[in-house]
Amino acid sequence: MYLVERQTELARLDDHLRDCLAGRSAVVVVTGAVASGKTELVHHFAARASRTGTRVLSAAASRAEREMPLGVMRQLFRHSRLAGARQRQVDELLDDSLRGSPLSAADIGDQLDARLPHQLGNVLLDLAAEEPLVIAVDDVHHADTASLRCLAYLVRRLRSARIMLLLTESPRIQVRHPEAYAELLHPSGIRRIRLAPLSRGGVRAVLEARLGEATAEQLATDCHRATGGVPLLVDALLDDNHGTDRPAGELVTGDAFDEAVLACLYRCEHRVLEIARAVAVAGGDIDPELVHQLLGIPPATATALSAATTAGLLDEHGLCSPEVTRAVLAGMVPEERAALHGRVAELLHHKGAPATTVAPHLVETTTVSQPWTVTVLLEAADQVLLDGDVERARRYLRTAERYCTNRPQRARVRAALARVEWRIDPATTIRHLPDLTEAAREGHLTGRQGLRLIHHLTWHGRVSEALDIIRHLKSTQARDDADLAAELFVARVWLSSFYPSLLPDLRRELGTTRRDRFTVARIRARLQGRATLSAVLTGDFEQDTVRAAEQVLLGRGSTNIDSGRPSPHCSHWSRPNASTPSTSGAGGSAGIRRPTGTRPRWPFWPPSVPRSRSGAATWRRRWN
Repeated sequence: MYLVERQTELARLDDHLRDCLAGRSAVVVVTGAVASGKTELVHHFAARASRTGTRVLSAAASRAEREMPLGVMRQLFRHSRLAGARQRQVDELLDDSLRGSPLSAADIGDQLDARLPHQLGNVLLDLAAEEPLVIAVDDVHHADTASLRCLAYLVRRLRSARIMLLLTESPRIQVRHPEAYAELLHPSGIRRIRLAPLSRGGVRAVLEARLGEATAEQLATDCHRATGGVPLLVDALLDDNHGTDRPAGELVTGDAFDEAVLACLYRCEHRVLEIARAVAVAGGDIDPELVHQLLGIPPATATALSAATTAGLLDEHGLCSPEVTRAVLAGMVPEERAALHGRVAELLHHKGAPATTVAPHLVETTTVSQPWTVTVLLEAADQVLLDGDVERARRYLRTAERYCTNRPQRARVRAALARVEWRIDPATTIRHLPDLTEAAREGHLTGRQGLRLIHHLTWHGRVSEALDIIRHLKSTQARDDADLAAELFVARVWLSSFYPSLLPDLRRELGTTRRDRFTVARIRARLQGRATLSAVLTGDFEQDTVRAAEQVLLGRGSTNIDSGRPSPHCSHWSRPNASTPSTSGAGGSAGIRRPTGTRPRWPFWPPSVPRSRSGAATWRRRWN
C-alpha cells in the first residue's frame, strides 16, 4: 500500500528531520487509530531519512511482548550497527539488568536500577554526537515499562542533541502503564501528528492505482462507506476486487476484507473486540447498559468508545457498515454467536422490547428455554405478516415449533404456520391438516383457527372433515360466540353451493335463526361481503359494487374471513396504481384494479369444484 493523503504529514516529518540535522532535537508522536497507516508512514520516512546519511534505529512494540523487560530497547540496539566493544557493553548492560531476577516486566520497570537508563541513554547520545540519529518506536503504547522509563530518561536529556525520537500510538480506552507512559509523553516539547481516515477522494486514488480510473469512480463511494476510510480495509477490498469476475460497478467483499476487519479488532483493546461482537449480534446503536449486562463491561467503557479507539470500525452508533458487521459475525464461532443471540433475546425481552425486535435473535439461537418464547414468536409473526413479509413470518413460526413444549401450544403454532403458508402456496398446507384436524377435535384451536382449517380442508377436497369440524365448533365454542356462529353458518352456505345435500339442514336452521335479529344481522353482513368480493373477482361488477368491495377489503364492511382484519392481499386490490387500467372502465373506482389480461386469483377457491357465485348470491337474497 502506497501513501495517499499523507503528504502533509510526511512534509512535517521532513521539517523535524531538518531541525535534527541542524542540532535541534525533536520528539514527534504520530497518533491515529489502528490500521490508519502510521507504520507505513514511519517506514516511508525512515527510508528517506537513511538517504540523508542519518542513522535510523527502529523497534516495534506489540501486545504479545509488552511483558518482556527491555524488549523495545533490545530491538533498538540490535539495529544500531555499534562497534564491537560498544555492542558488548550494551549487551552486558541489558543482560545484567535481568540476570537472576524473578520480577515481571512491570516490576522490573518499577524497580529498575537508575544507572541503566543513564548508561543506555549515554550510548545513544554518543551515537548522535557522531551522526544524526532517528529513533523510531512503533506502537509505543505496547512498550514494556522498563523501555518506557529508558526512553523517558533520553527525552529529558536531548536538548541540542541531533536526535529525532519518532513514536506512533493508537488512542486507548485505558493505558496499561499510565505513569511510565505519561512520563515519556509529557506535553512539553511534544509535536503531534494526527492521521485521519482517508476521504472518498483518497479511497478513489487507492482504487485507481490498481483497478483503473473508470472502475475506481464506480466503486469509490461504496468502498469508502464500507471501510470508513481505514487504509488497511481499503487495501483488503482491493485484493477482493482485483481480477475477480464481478458485475460492473458492484463491490465485492470477501475473505481478505473479513480477515482485515478481524485483524483491526484484534489489534485494538480486547474489550473493543467483545463490544464489536455484541453490537454485531444485537444490531443498532450501542446500548451501554445492554453491553454491561451482556459482557460485564462498565457502561462508562462502552460510552468511551470512539472511532479513534476502535480503528474507525465502531462508535456510539454501532459498527461503521453492514459489511463490517457481516465480517465480525463471520469471525465468531457459531456456538458463541448463537449463545450471544440467546442472551440478547432474554435481555431485550426483560427490558420490554417489541416482539419484532426479540424474535430475530430467537431464530438464531437454541439456548433460550423460557415460557415466553413461543408467545413472542407468534406475536412477531403476526406483526410482520401484517407488513406483508410472509417469508419472515414463516421463519418465526418454524422457530416457534422448535420451542413448543405441549400439544395445545404446538397446535396454535401449526395453525398460524398453515395460515402463513397458505398465502405462499395453498397446496403446502396439506401437511398440517391431519394434526390440525385432531387438534380441533381435542379443543386446542380457537374458533378463528377452526374456521381457517375448514377452508383449508375444503380447498383440498376433504369436505367430510370440514363438516365434522363445523359440527364440532357449533356444538362447543359457537354456543357462546355469536360471531363464530354466524361465520359457521356462512361457511355451510358456501359449501352448500357445491354440495346441495347440505341445503335441508340449512333450511331447518334458517327457521330458528330468524328469531335472533342480531345473528341475522351478522349473517347478512357476511353474505353481503362475500357476494360483493365474488362479483369483483369474477370481473362482473359496477361502480357501486367496487366501492362496497373496497370497504370490505379495508375492514369497514363484513369481517375478513381469514383473520378479522384486512388481509395483506388487499393492498394489491385497494392501492391506486396509475399505470394499471381499472377493470371497471373510466367510470369505475380508482382503487380496485387488476392488471389487464390477468385472471383473478382467490386462494380460498377449491380446485375440485366449478367457480360459481350463485350460492352466495342466492343466500344473500334470502336474508334481505
